Amino acid sequence: MRLARRVLVVVAFAVLALHPACVCKPNGHVDPVPVAPPLPSDDVVNCICNVSATNEHCPDGVCLAHLTIPVCIPPGLPVEEAATFCEQAITNVAYHMMKVVSENWCDYKSQFAPAGGVGESMHCFAYPFEGSARATAADEGFCRTQCPRVVCDYDKNCGGDVQDTTGEVHPERCECSVITLHGCPGDPASDLPTAQFCRPPEKTVHPTP
Repeated sequence: MRLARRVLVVVAFAVLALHPACVCKPNGHVDPVPVAPPLPSDDVVNCICNVSATNEHCPDGVCLAHLTIPVCIPPGLPVEEAATFCEQAITNVAYHMMKVVSENWCDYKSQFAPAGGVGESMHCFAYPFEGSARATAADEGFCRTQCPRVVCDYDKNCGGDVQDTTGEVHPERCECSVITLHGCPGDPASDLPTAQFCRPPEKTVHPTP
């Protein structure tokens, strides 16, 4: 249970811009930048995800937001492939997580994915940690163990209560590491279940310049 509580998902931050009761401003997109090569000992990659959606509460009805998801590089995956893991696996994870925490996500993203699926509604990529030129870092050992496989469930461990009535998001309320349901019409069946993903405890991650 202790490890399960550590597997937190910060995709919920994007819901801050999409929640029907939200009175805040989306935080905008982030442009990709070059990153320095990883070190062999790195086991965490910093993924930034740009979210595009429509919502009447956003300026001009269009929400452009981003979220930051530091995740463990899966055991056995070469650290050189961490950026690809962000772009492919975490994009899919973040897209489906939005459906878990926002029941209207399929409508919100439809303008940016008219053919169904992710389309241009979600794009994740490796981005340098603050104070570092690298998008990868090392933690204190959590990522070198297999995290628990906790299925994301709206009613049990991740859902509407990740955001309170003031708009503040509480990612610690979202405790899961794989999504098996919560797709949108037109999504490829192969999208689910998602790849297993683990977020290391923030205090254990040590980026270096």
